[in-house]
Amino acid sequence: MKNYYDILGVSKTSSQEEIKKKYRELSKMHHPDKGGDEEVFKKINEAYSTLSDPSKRAEYDNPVKTYSGGMSAEDVYNMAFGRQQRRQESFKIDPHVNINMSLTMEEVFNGVNKTIKYSAYTACGNCNTEGGHDSQTCTACSGRGFSVFQRGPVIMQQTCGICQGAGKTFKKGCNTCDSFGYVKQDRQISVNIPASVLHGETITYHNYGNEVKKNLFGHLTLTVTVKQHDVFIRPNDAPFDLVQEIHLPYHDIILGCDTIISTIGGTNVKINIPELTNNGKVLRLKGQGFKKRQNGVGVLSTRGDMHVLVTLKMPTEISEAEKEILRNLKKESEVVETI
Repeated sequence: MKNYYDILGVSKTSSQEEIKKKYRELSKMHHPDKGGDEEVFKKINEAYSTLSDPSKRAEYDNPVKTYSGGMSAEDVYNMAFGRQQRRQESFKIDPHVNINMSLTMEEVFNGVNKTIKYSAYTACGNCNTEGGHDSQTCTACSGRGFSVFQRGPVIMQQTCGICQGAGKTFKKGCNTCDSFGYVKQDRQISVNIPASVLHGETITYHNYGNEVKKNLFGHLTLTVTVKQHDVFIRPNDAPFDLVQEIHLPYHDIILGCDTIISTIGGTNVKINIPELTNNGKVLRLKGQGFKKRQNGVGVLSTRGDMHVLVTLKMPTEISEAEKEILRNLKKESEVVETI
């Protein structure tokens, strides 16, 4: 490491003002524009850049030791992050567990009880999440919890890769958790999904997540996905209503008819299609939608509606007899229009 104090001609006990004064003298003397050596000028600026900054100077005054085997601090740093990867990850455990739950529209209509199986971390009871036994002061950082290392001319500070900022290491790793601090376990919970739950809605169950400390648990959060239905559509702007499209032949639309349609609740209802119903007409069946919900109250007894979209079902083929009927109908319509 370069001796910045020697470059500037000052001592370690020199004040910031003394360092600044010396730098001005040397920079004028060695400035390239005044015939000075450019390389010397660069070294002067490099030294002053470090010593003029109190935090940089403090790091410079406490250089990183060279460890056994001739390894530099950077070597130890890289080794630590390679060998201690699992231990480092233990500090990144999210206390909460998030699960996606897929429901059919029928399950949403009625509400449903589900048994959820998932995995969550439990604090290791053998080492109490420490990852080892018989603690000792971390020799890599001298118990500070951070390491200082140099990359080229830059001195950097980083959380100690050996002790992960704890300032201590262990003589013996924990065999129960493989020095991870946590043990992953399979769990299951019975949950009650209320009727009319929305697509994308989240339901939180407290204290069913990861155990980050002894008897301190995060939450389990379920995110609901409602599957698309082959028959029914749930409008985004009216989530307690339903839309069903029915296809009728032109004679039923023109003359009117009664037809049977299914509901999301599994029953069948008869509806009347008035004569001369327009293609795209929407008929409303009151109370055949989802149960309504209200913030602070929950699921109500009243339901939304089902809207029946009537569309024309065009034939794929037509008989000669039907053609003749249509020709006569067309002639009749032309006569009526001319009168």
